[in-house]
Amino acid sequence: MTRQPSRAVLRRPRHVLLAAAVAASLLTVSACSGSSGDGGASDGASSAYGFDAVKQDPSAPITVWVDASRQPAVDAFEKAYPDVKLKVETYDGGADGSGSFQTKIEAFNQAGSGWPDVVFSTQNNDAAWASQGTDPFAAPVDKGLFDKTFLDGFTQGALAPLTVDGTVYGLRNDLAPTVTWYDKALMDQWLSAWVPRCLVAARELSPIWSQPDAKPPRFEDGLDRAKSRFSGILSDLSLNNPKELTQ
Repeated sequence: MTRQPSRAVLRRPRHVLLAAAVAASLLTVSACSGSSGDGGASDGASSAYGFDAVKQDPSAPITVWVDASRQPAVDAFEKAYPDVKLKVETYDGGADGSGSFQTKIEAFNQAGSGWPDVVFSTQNNDAAWASQGTDPFAAPVDKGLFDKTFLDGFTQGALAPLTVDGTVYGLRNDLAPTVTWYDKALMDQWLSAWVPRCLVAARELSPIWSQPDAKPPRFEDGLDRAKSRFSGILSDLSLNNPKELTQ
């Protein structure tokens, strides 16, 4: 999303993969090709960006694929940079492991056109396939496209899902951490009131538990396992174990 209009491409580019954790990944065009101008293979080692750039069209828009969750980020970019022409297309972002992103790219590979310039993806494994092959979709971002100071600004390990064989192929959109907040005093009060009642109710199930003719698991064994599991959860949350759990 830091592209200038002059970086839009005329023909198939290599791209930069940006990801978020469970988030969302993003592939941005690096406006280059995996092949040299004479059709031979090239690793782009002599390029300032680590890949071979193709001829650019300053008037071409940047095609951006975005999932619904990150559409507001693209809208904000357009508002902040109205002179950068974007062509925004919404897709599912590979949600729930659909693989739609890879499927679409493979279809464009067959057709020889249609690749997007910037792609948000929710799949952490996209860099693995997008960076491979004789003419890979993703381009390295740590060979000159972004400086080391910028890349080092990411949280340690944040770019690991986008790193293949020591080369970074994308950037994280966000880390999307999930945090659970609770009132410890209130939870301890609730546990003191309800754990004894639940244990009484559980023990009243003992006669029903023991009715089958076949040898069933002992009720006490099942109850002990449930109590042990429950105690483990309370310990993880730093909550106090009601005394009834040990009786």
